[in-house]
Amino acid sequence: MNASARLLYGLLISRIMVDTLVDFSGYKHVEISSTYDSRTFSSMCYTLVGNQWYKKDSVKERVETVRVTKVSVDYASLLLKDMKDVKARLLTIEDGLKTNIDVEKHHPVVDGLKQGVSTINKLIHQVDNLKARVDFFNTNLTIFVQTSYSNFSRNVEHSYNSCCIMFSTQ
Repeated sequence: MNASARLLYGLLISRIMVDTLVDFSGYKHVEISSTYDSRTFSSMCYTLVGNQWYKKDSVKERVETVRVTKVSVDYASLLLKDMKDVKARLLTIEDGLKTNIDVEKHHPVVDGLKQGVSTINKLIHQVDNLKARVDFFNTNLTIFVQTSYSNFSRNVEHSYNSCCIMFSTQ
């Protein structure tokens, strides 16, 4: 049996033993290195990263982790300078806020404006109601005038016909 096949079976058996909670604490830990057959590991979804074999899922997690790096003195001084600039800007903004007009003084004006807008909205609503009533009365008046004119016209025609009949019989 070749080395890659033994490795494959060994990993499979160790996985089964781990899943069945077999205690390996009494055995010596063997670290897997790049000396093993790379095709075998690739077929088992492992990836070689920095001379170590990792399961592909764990490589994604390792890539996302933040690595600590040494900070040079020049970089640290640049950061301190930037921090001082930011602090100066914040102090300028804070001073500007202190010297601005007090917002509390504007509350009565804003409340008055709100009340004015509310009153105007009520007036608009009342005007709309009046307009609707006027439209209703205009419609009723139009119907009444048309009906009255029609009745008057019919009565005049009837009277005319009656007069014509009376004069023709005489």
